[in-house]
Amino acid sequence: MKKCRCGRELELLDYTIKTYYKEKEISIHNVPTYLCNKDHVEFARKTRIRVRELLKNAYDNNLDKINYNSKGELI
Repeated sequence: MKKCRCGRELELLDYTIKTYYKEKEISIHNVPTYLCNKDHVEFARKTRIRVRELLKNAYDNNLDKINYNSKGELI
């Protein structure tokens, strides 16, 4: 099992993240996220790349919510 930087085991969960992209708040639902029991968060490299693509897509299409597994549909 994957370990956190603090040494605890990480659990893979689908998580909703909220962040700002070019001053617009955007939520991405169902993001595969590693969490430890101390609420430390880690993302796989592929996940970080996909999140950046989704943020740009959501911003370009004036969406404030998007699903990680979608091709850009509003949820």
